[in-house]
Amino acid sequence: MHNGSRSGQEILIQKRLSKSWRQIAVVALAALAVPTSNAADLQIVEVKAGETADAYFSINLKGKVFVKVAAKPGEEACVDFWWIKWPWGSIEHLGRHCNSAAFEIPSLFALTFSSKLRVGGARNAVKLAVSSTEQVASSYTLTF
Repeated sequence: MHNGSRSGQEILIQKRLSKSWRQIAVVALAALAVPTSNAADLQIVEVKAGETADAYFSINLKGKVFVKVAAKPGEEACVDFWWIKWPWGSIEHLGRHCNSAAFEIPSLFALTFSSKLRVGGARNAVKLAVSSTEQVASSYTLTF
């Protein structure tokens, strides 16, 4: 029987499809809004409210990391950033940033051989589009 009204299942399917398209649009817009650069492959990182996540990791690299933060409409697109730097395990707090940010990759000049960019402090679920421009920080030729 079809009298012009939709069943509950049809409405549920339409809502799910609509939600999926909105999520795809948010990620696509985030990717387009990352600053222009010769960048490594774009990575999407999801961060749930109150959790932490690793956004970027480097070993013996220098350059810059670009981050675009996106949230559902009406929600806050802000997170806290910090570097964890090795070999000493030191932490460098970078502050709370909303919508977008760019950070220099710590290098050997800062006595850092490896570093991890960590994010947290989201008040709601967010997605990050992360990219970087990078090159080898130091190289040595070994002769035999």
